[in-house]
Amino acid sequence: MVHDFDGILYPRIDTTKCINCKVCIKACSVLNKKESRFPYYTIAAFNKNNNIRKESSSGGIFTLVAEKIINEGGVVFGARFNNNWDVIHDYTDNIENLQWFRGSKYVQSCIGNCYSIAKTFLDKNKKVLFTGTPCQISGLRQYLGKEYDNLICMDVICHGVPNQLVWQDYLREQKQILWNKDISYRDISFRNKDNGWKGYNIRMLYVQNGYNVSDKVYSHSEPFYNNTYMTAFLNNLSLIPSCFSCHAKCGKSGSDITIGDFWGVDEILQEFDDDKGCSIVLCYTEKGNKMIESLKMQCKEVLYSEILKHNMCIEQSVERPLYWGLFYKLWIILRFHKALKIIRTRNLVIRIVRRTYILLACKNGI
Repeated sequence: MVHDFDGILYPRIDTTKCINCKVCIKACSVLNKKESRFPYYTIAAFNKNNNIRKESSSGGIFTLVAEKIINEGGVVFGARFNNNWDVIHDYTDNIENLQWFRGSKYVQSCIGNCYSIAKTFLDKNKKVLFTGTPCQISGLRQYLGKEYDNLICMDVICHGVPNQLVWQDYLREQKQILWNKDISYRDISFRNKDNGWKGYNIRMLYVQNGYNVSDKVYSHSEPFYNNTYMTAFLNNLSLIPSCFSCHAKCGKSGSDITIGDFWGVDEILQEFDDDKGCSIVLCYTEKGNKMIESLKMQCKEVLYSEILKHNMCIEQSVERPLYWGLFYKLWIILRFHKALKIIRTRNLVIRIVRRTYILLACKNGI
């Protein structure tokens, strides 16, 4: 996997090593699209442990499934931050380490060699829970090439993923804009619930470099609608191109279970709306259904049609913004914050330039 000119990760074939076996073609989930599936069991649910629920993006259902797998001697794969605050996939067989994987990370995760590691565990008859975005689950299924009774695949309802270089650029600029000091991040939460689940904050904990580790840890927190990174993300400006035509929607990923925020719960199931977080749980297989039914949680069955009204990302890709290409071109030259400012400004001259760009792009088919 290599970064192209605008920082997006793509697979690249090493032609000096290729033996033309075509296994990569057979394993490609885009070239081998699956049929749409309809979930036959759909519920609203949340973890009864309020501490776990607060640390989770929605209702804390991931932790319940993961704990069960680990208690049965299995391993859990998920996305976590590394020491450089990139998002990578990793695994654990320790319940305490599940905190790595809790909470949303709105960045493209680097799978690394987790597919081959998961296969090694599966071939040794160890139970495996593999969590990720729908396209990552689809990739795992194609890579494995067969069904494993000891594998549970669980994906998330996905809006789309920004690329890692945009994220790292944002982090560097935040240091200069907010603090203008040499600081190190200690913790980053995209979905901090101090102000509730619906009005979540982006929170960063940091220390000033050059001081003892016992020195004060500082906190910077702001509502998601005021945060520049979330603005770019929610307006689809920083997403990678494949997110605009996702091949893994509508249950095509091959997941056993899909989880995500239950937006619209305040209208559909008011007794579950306490602003602490509520999850949608969609079961696509009997294996996934048995897993969910074995959990001790607060839950209630909800019609899939009702869920879909407020959660269209289950079936539909997000739209590519008019200024998506322009944002990336500006980002390469001016970096994150200046590029976003130009895209969102109301200045008349800049609006005319933007419109001219769109007309030229449409004329040239780009």
